[in-house]
Amino acid sequence: MKQGRCEEAVDLWRAHTEDDAFHAYGLFSLLLQHGQLEEATDILRGLLDEGDSTVVQQLAKLLVKQGRVEEAIELWRVRADHGHEIAELELAVVMARSGQEDTLRALVATGSWLAAERLVAVLVDLDRVREAADVLQVHVDNGDGYAATRLAELLTEQGQEEEALKIWRVLADGESGAYAATRLAKLLAEQGGEDELRARVDAGDHGAAEQFIAHFADKAPHQEVERLRRHGLLPHR
Repeated sequence: MKQGRCEEAVDLWRAHTEDDAFHAYGLFSLLLQHGQLEEATDILRGLLDEGDSTVVQQLAKLLVKQGRVEEAIELWRVRADHGHEIAELELAVVMARSGQEDTLRALVATGSWLAAERLVAVLVDLDRVREAADVLQVHVDNGDGYAATRLAELLTEQGQEEEALKIWRVLADGESGAYAATRLAKLLAEQGGEDELRARVDAGDHGAAEQFIAHFADKAPHQEVERLRRHGLLPHR
């Protein structure tokens, strides 16, 4: 949108914002789109009394984006003091991102997976991947399959394929392992694990069959491809 038309649109929305939350939010979105962060922040502050938790979250993120971390901390602290559990977590996350990790780690120590997941995100953003993996490992050791999946994803993303493969194998052979089996097959194919991939194909793994053909088609005889199709492991052409 050209500058002149942008200003016209802002003025149009602004004219209806005083007693109308819908128009106020529309103005906020427009200001945010055009980088007018300070006024966008003021608009959101005016919407806090509407009781919408989304507004609080957006305002906190906007404050952090502008480097106004202490304001974001205070915003969440007020709500945490009133007993809002999600506010307690968000307060801990903002504090952790500003170097004050103790509160978030204390929540993680209570066994909260949500807190652990947020701490992992903070640590990864700070390039402290080994620490993030250690946080996940605690939950993995307690039998948390979701944490195991997240750890395998993290190791894969970080290029630690051998460690990731160990976890994907366990998950793929467990209950509800379809996603893990697909990720395992893809990683095996990318790492040249033809023999293991072929074994999984022979065991009836559809995802492994697709990855095998995609990566090793030049090595797969025509008869083998047709055999996979006959057994329903590959779609018919």
